[in-house]
Amino acid sequence: MGVTINESLTLPSQITIPSYYARLRGNIVTIKQRAAPGMVPGDGVTYSIEAFFEVYASKEAYEANAGVIESKRIALTQTEPFTGNLYDVVYDELKKDVTDFVDDV
Repeated sequence: MGVTINESLTLPSQITIPSYYARLRGNIVTIKQRAAPGMVPGDGVTYSIEAFFEVYASKEAYEANAGVIESKRIALTQTEPFTGNLYDVVYDELKKDVTDFVDDV
């Protein structure tokens, strides 16, 4: 599972590429439940989810085992538990700021 994003990306080296491929690193999604100190159970609880995406120059570069050109961190926090497919949650967040992408399922 991944996504091809057809929008330019400027790398830290100041090189700009016209599109790129991103995939969840190792299918690892971290979920945390936290309560503020001194809070009664159920009050002040927040739920966090964190995932890291590897960015490649293209899907072909990923398939050829080319190196990762960038890493993107997705972190979300809310007061209600996350529901549904957590992979969809983090992929949707990754795609939130782009308009031209193709899902690779």
